[in-house]
Amino acid sequence: MTALWGQGQRSEWRDRLTPEQLVELEEREAPRIAAGRARRESKRQARRDDHELDQLVAYAVRATDVEQRRAQKYVDNHKLCGGRTRKDGSPCRSVAIRPNGRCKWHGGLSTGPKTEEGKQRCREATQRTWAAWRAAGSPKRTYNRSPEWRANITAANRRRALMRRLAA
Repeated sequence: MTALWGQGQRSEWRDRLTPEQLVELEEREAPRIAAGRARRESKRQARRDDHELDQLVAYAVRATDVEQRRAQKYVDNHKLCGGRTRKDGSPCRSVAIRPNGRCKWHGGLSTGPKTEEGKQRCREATQRTWAAWRAAGSPKRTYNRSPEWRANITAANRRRALMRRLAA
């Protein structure tokens, strides 16, 4: 506490006390100062405890949010793939994204026709495609390959043939 006196000069009021008066003042004020320190420390500790509790709650909320998001993946409006896994034969739990009701790993392309009728239809379609290509005059390439490119291909073919002979 500072006091103003005289020509605006500042003076500490303690500076005007005698040493005996200072000792008496410190003894008299010691319990009040200690109580204030204890009060401030208890407030600090309460704030620390509240902060720690807030962090724990936030962690629990984050953990439940993650679990809820994982569970959301498997709710009824998202069909599961159900394809069998190679590891242990259990059903696949991925979300079905393909029109055939499978996930991106189990909803592969067709492996081709199985019956003789299907194979025959496939052959006829291929023949129609080639006939249309021939009727169009078998379009030529619009780019020319350089002699260096042809030489590189020829050299690669020779190396491949030599490796086959050596392996046999």
